[in-house]
Amino acid sequence: MRRNMKVAPLPDYEAEIGRGLWAMEEARRRTLEALEGIDERASFPAMM
Repeated sequence: MRRNMKVAPLPDYEAEIGRGLWAMEEARRRTLEALEGIDERASFPAMM
């Protein structure tokens, strides 16, 4: 099931820049959500 998301520019920025910042924030949020609960050592075994 896909989620429908409304992209709204962030206030105090030009519309195009605000939308880009919103997209980066959303990508960061989804990445952190996907990584939640994963043991950090399992993610980077070569760095141990």
